[in-house]
Amino acid sequence: MDKEIIEARKQNLKLYSMYRAISLDLIFYYAIEYLFLTEIKHLSPASVVLGGAFYATFMVILQIPASIVVDRVGTKRCTVIANIFNMIFIFLVLNTSNLQTLIIAQFISSLCFSLKNVSDKALIQYTIPETRKKGEIFSKLEGEGTKNYYIINAITSLLAGFLYLVNPYAPMICSLIFAGLATFISLGFVDIQKMKQEKIEKKKTTEYFLELKDVFKFIINSQRLRSLFLYSGISWGVYNLVNTYRSSLLVDINVPPELITAIAAIAGIASAIRIKTTIINT
Repeated sequence: MDKEIIEARKQNLKLYSMYRAISLDLIFYYAIEYLFLTEIKHLSPASVVLGGAFYATFMVILQIPASIVVDRVGTKRCTVIANIFNMIFIFLVLNTSNLQTLIIAQFISSLCFSLKNVSDKALIQYTIPETRKKGEIFSKLEGEGTKNYYIINAITSLLAGFLYLVNPYAPMICSLIFAGLATFISLGFVDIQKMKQEKIEKKKTTEYFLELKDVFKFIINSQRLRSLFLYSGISWGVYNLVNTYRSSLLVDINVPPELITAIAAIAGIASAIRIKTTIINT
């Protein structure tokens, strides 16, 4: 069993940085999101902003249930399921025609990232052996994957603008392909927690619901936690609002798509440099 666990750890460590580089967030998508939804799908800017607001709300609500689902279902399964949700989200956006469909798509996306935020990190945490440098190893793996994501995102954001001019659906199809690739790579992970049989006796479903009920009661009764959740929701909503109105402003002053995506690419490069600097300092 020990030999199998060692081999499983090697496999997970080998895949993780590459996996995070293409699955940390959507690739090709955000640079042309506003253009695609308003120019191709004919949604109003207000609908795009409202869709983002719903996403922020869903993310706040799903944070606690996601942790319990990962504990119940398992880290690898949740990681694979989350990436499948990502593919479904892109498919729904490709076929959206109204605000209702966009809200459903945003809910699917929030399911994806609320699960991924827990399962991806839990998967690698169980993979890294219990040593004094476990936190340092985790930070470097996560930092390397994040840095590579921003580099890839910067390059693909620039390409997205030119592909959009050729065919507006081309960047979306590329985004779907990357989501599919992330799903394929996630299938190669091994659930170390399951192999070590750390959960000797599985809890009943009713016990999970009771725990979830107790958690929500605790949050409701805690002023600090209520404030934290409210702050997270407002911050994310403002972030989405600023990004949407930035794109709207650039479109209104007739900035071509390739320049709009170039701005997104520059932001991605700046983020990659920041992450690289953080890794070096640690």
